[in-house]
Amino acid sequence: MKETAVLKPSETLIFGEKKNQPNPAMDFFMDLLEGNGNDLDKVEHGCHAVRNSARAGGSNFAYVDGSTRFLKYGTSVWPLNQWAVSDANRLAYAFQP
Repeated sequence: MKETAVLKPSETLIFGEKKNQPNPAMDFFMDLLEGNGNDLDKVEHGCHAVRNSARAGGSNFAYVDGSTRFLKYGTSVWPLNQWAVSDANRLAYAFQP
């Protein structure tokens, strides 16, 4: 995908942290829908600053415009899915963690 296809680069994620898988399946990419399941369940929403619960923390994410942000648990996918490029997909593929 060309960078110019991303209409909101400061609001669209390009990479972030994913949960470690026990089987190193070389699963590095983020796909909204991968195979029969939703790849969003592999996004690491609460890796850092965790005390009693994963919901207490957040993770690091990079945006298409080159900026980086620490996002609190779940905010990369709700209320808008920041992994999606189009506004329609931001709503269609948003899910509440």
